[in-house]
Amino acid sequence: MKNLLFTLIFFPLFCLAQDEIGYKKLHSDTLTERLKIEIPVLRDHIYSGIPSYSKKGKYEKMTFHFADEMAYNISNLLTNGYVYDDWNLLENYVNQILYKIMPVELKEDTTIHAYLYKNGSLNAFMTPSGQFFIHIGLISRCNDESTLAAVLAHELAHYYKKHSLESYIQYKLGNFNNGLFGNDGKSNRFSVKHELEADSLSMVWIGNSNYSLLGVLKSLKMIENEEKRYVSRLEDYWKLKGEAHPLSDQRLDMFKRFYKKNKRIDTKIFLVSEKQFNNYKTTAREESLRFLLEEIKYYDCLELAFKFHLMDPDNSIYVYYLMESIRRLSYVDNDLWNENFITNRYYDTLRVNGVRRKRKVKRGIFEKLDFGLLPITQEEAKYIKAKFYWQGEQKFKTYNEAFEFYSRLGKALECNECILSNALSITNKKNVKIRNDLLKQYLSKNNILYRKYANDLLKGTIIKNLSNQKLLVFNEFQVGVRQGNDEIPIRKLKKDTNDILHNIFDSIKAFTPNRTLLYIPDLKDNNLTEYKLLTTLEYFTFISTLYIGEEEKSLRRPKNVRIKLHILDPRYIALFHKYGVNEIEFVNCMFTESQKVVNTLDEYKSIINTSFQEVFTKTKNTKSIFVIITSLREIQDKRMQIRAIGHEASIKFKEASYKYIIDEIKHKIKYKEKVAFDIDTRDEREMLIRKK
Repeated sequence: MKNLLFTLIFFPLFCLAQDEIGYKKLHSDTLTERLKIEIPVLRDHIYSGIPSYSKKGKYEKMTFHFADEMAYNISNLLTNGYVYDDWNLLENYVNQILYKIMPVELKEDTTIHAYLYKNGSLNAFMTPSGQFFIHIGLISRCNDESTLAAVLAHELAHYYKKHSLESYIQYKLGNFNNGLFGNDGKSNRFSVKHELEADSLSMVWIGNSNYSLLGVLKSLKMIENEEKRYVSRLEDYWKLKGEAHPLSDQRLDMFKRFYKKNKRIDTKIFLVSEKQFNNYKTTAREESLRFLLEEIKYYDCLELAFKFHLMDPDNSIYVYYLMESIRRLSYVDNDLWNENFITNRYYDTLRVNGVRRKRKVKRGIFEKLDFGLLPITQEEAKYIKAKFYWQGEQKFKTYNEAFEFYSRLGKALECNECILSNALSITNKKNVKIRNDLLKQYLSKNNILYRKYANDLLKGTIIKNLSNQKLLVFNEFQVGVRQGNDEIPIRKLKKDTNDILHNIFDSIKAFTPNRTLLYIPDLKDNNLTEYKLLTTLEYFTFISTLYIGEEEKSLRRPKNVRIKLHILDPRYIALFHKYGVNEIEFVNCMFTESQKVVNTLDEYKSIINTSFQEVFTKTKNTKSIFVIITSLREIQDKRMQIRAIGHEASIKFKEASYKYIIDEIKHKIKYKEKVAFDIDTRDEREMLIRKK
């Protein structure tokens, strides 16, 4: 329970600022044609770029398989709703920076293009066909063009050296014990070698571009800061080891040696536009926080929002994300209110009788400016405007005190959404009047995001008006042919004109009249917002726990039955209301046909050009179907997550797959209903025992 006490004490450093509607950039709901690059086009481009000597003999099929897999993954990345397709100015600006550092031998490669990706993490990656995906979180964390250019150059070097193909071949040859992304020593050494090669080549390119090499140093310092903070959250480790990336000290040593030989004084940190960079960075910060919150990365959102708040204390958007991160973390773990703000999940290293030990950090965040606890490098400290936090008396120490502090600040900055965050923090029925007063205050404002939601919450009808119906959501069917250890995926082709999948859905619909059926891929073209929200909700169904510090707080235990989806994130309930349901179910199907191993390229091409119609109507094959049904519920006093996993089912040898798939989905729906009934019965019994 969070019981808020309001005061009128504000720090004079903060000026009043009018709240803006949205806390987000408006995003297009339509997938444009430029992102719909056909898989064969991508595959052919990747395959044609592989040197002929790498496509001989046993490598012919292997390299084509690589091109095919990568093309499919790239197509999904372009069409999954996470690429900004309505921010052309920033996209063009980033590509100008990319062109500045591009070596002569790549300037004719017209397929190389940078896309902005809706992800708040510090990352960027490049695909084997030249598509560059720049996380908006990276742009929000860079302070100048040279730093961003250094990251772009590093990823471009991976593309130039064809590192992904080299790793894939080694994996297929069985040289990595734990798979392509395993944690065995050989795969890690192989990856480290690639990273250092990319570092070395990127420094040469930056040096040739007239960008300052200090941008490389700043990018490495960001990585070093992330690495140190990660280690500080681990109780039994003092240094990372066995990772697929070289440690930051190794990379920094290499940079220092290069810089000593190649430093120049006539280089610049901006070559395109400092003004544009600073304008874009402000919006990128807001976008990063938005996506971290939506991705359920509450701690990352909290710490990044605090960093941005320190740089720009008058910005109400950062205050909002601070409040929301604290609220959601503490909603899952009510004990967190009394723990220390940010420092609660970190450890100090000390020596006891000559032996290194770690202990939980007990001090508050404002006892000293500790770069080991904040996503701020020492070089970035000069940008901190809110240094008053470390001056005089501590402003707050616990999450409870921090939330109250930012509630007052949000009010001073006239932040409307902060009022709603304040209201949602109050979950104890004894304080419902305080919550309702805040909801009324929120509803009295003109520019608010969640008017219907707040009205329904105030009236107590937020879930009462939901009908006892279900939305059954089908994701893409995963269909593949298994040859030994190889899985060859089969995708929907243009010749699948008589869509057998929709025939399957129609059969299921007739079987379940209390369900509305929805096929997620149908939303991609004109309803990307709903498509992304549904995929997020589906991901949420598979989360058994949320990470609170380094501990896991279960969402499934009976004592947490009262965790409500609509309180955790107000966006979710809108879908339930739109479809008039109190439960959203997600169906995932994995169909596999087993064949003998054939190593020819022609056989591989024949398999991937098989239509779903052909696969599902075959007989005399060894086949299996694995159906998983998960769901989220908005039902009073019921657990919000249900998962019905079950087992993979074999399909009779001479039976057509089509009918069996329908029967297996029906069976899993019944099985899921039984799982839900058993869980509800057990929870009710345990609640009665507790009351006694």
